[in-house]
Amino acid sequence: MNRSLVLVAAAAALVLSACTSTPDSSPAPTSTPESTSTPPPVVVTEMVTQTVTNPPKPDAVVQTDNRLGYGPLKLGMTLDEVKATGMAPADFGAEERLGCWVSREVVVSKKLGLVLIKLPADARTSAGIGVGSTVADVKKSYPEAKEYRDGFETKLGADASLAFLSISKTNSMFFADNDEIVAIKILANGADCAMSDLR
Repeated sequence: MNRSLVLVAAAAALVLSACTSTPDSSPAPTSTPESTSTPPPVVVTEMVTQTVTNPPKPDAVVQTDNRLGYGPLKLGMTLDEVKATGMAPADFGAEERLGCWVSREVVVSKKLGLVLIKLPADARTSAGIGVGSTVADVKKSYPEAKEYRDGFETKLGADASLAFLSISKTNSMFFADNDEIVAIKILANGADCAMSDLR
């Protein structure tokens, strides 16, 4: 009987301690609802690239339709053909001089057609010679070129020549290797215009 009382007393003490224990003060975990904000818009950037190439400059000495020339200009063209290329001054042909029409870029003979083409300053011959090249460059690229009063000249077949005009830095009768080319012209052989207009 005493043993039963001890058991009942122990059970009561256990129940009492369970009821008076301090509850855990940490907050109960709560579930967070999923975010309801709208996701940022997706921005798609598309870059379109296009290759733009500068058209190549025409070779300074091009032989097409059996005529030498530069771009659309061909030796032997008539005045009207030269004007139609758009590579002559707008007023070209307004004034005739002893059977020739003359400008700084082209000379046309009434009898022989286009007899002189001055190359643009940024043009180069097929050998790479242009304004700013030296006399030494000309000699190397055109070893057969002959020196004359205004520079050097080389034959382009039987019908034309290529003239490289220079100015002597030393004012001597001859050109030094470091003298520069200041202009290049394609000349028809046998041109009947005044020499002063062709040089």
